[in-house]
Amino acid sequence: MIVTHDEDQTSLFQALGVGAKGYVLKECNADEMLRSLYQLIDGGSPISPRMARWLVANFQDKHQTIDGRPLLSKQELEMLRMLAKGCSREEMASVSEISVNTVATYLKRIYKKLGVNSKNEAVFEAAQLGLISIDRNSVMKL
Repeated sequence: MIVTHDEDQTSLFQALGVGAKGYVLKECNADEMLRSLYQLIDGGSPISPRMARWLVANFQDKHQTIDGRPLLSKQELEMLRMLAKGCSREEMASVSEISVNTVATYLKRIYKKLGVNSKNEAVFEAAQLGLISIDRNSVMKL
C-alpha cells in the first residue's frame, strides 16, 4: 500500500502499475490509516476517497459510448485529427503546447478506447466510426 501526499493520476497509476494494493493520502487521520491497514490485511484495496472518485470517473470516461462509438475527449479528438494529417508526436506536442509525454498518454488512451494498437489503425477505426473525417488533403502519401 502506498501512503503519499501525491494526489495526481500519474502517481496513482504508477503505484497500481507496480503492484500497490492501495493508495492512501497522508492527510488521513490515525483512525483512517488504521482502517486502511486492516482493510489491506483483510484482502481489500484501500484507496483515499478523492483518489477513488477520480479513479471511478476516469474508468467511466474510458468506457462511455454514444451510439456504440467510444466517447473521446476534445483533446483526444484533436490528437486523432493530427494523426490523420500525419503529424509526429513532436509536432502534436508543439501545436497543442503540451509535452511529448502527454501526447503519448493521449495516444495510449485513444488506442485503448478504440481497441487498436497503432496510429494507422486508430485513424482507420476513428474514420469508420465517424469520429473524424478524412479528406484527400489530410491523408499522407505512401
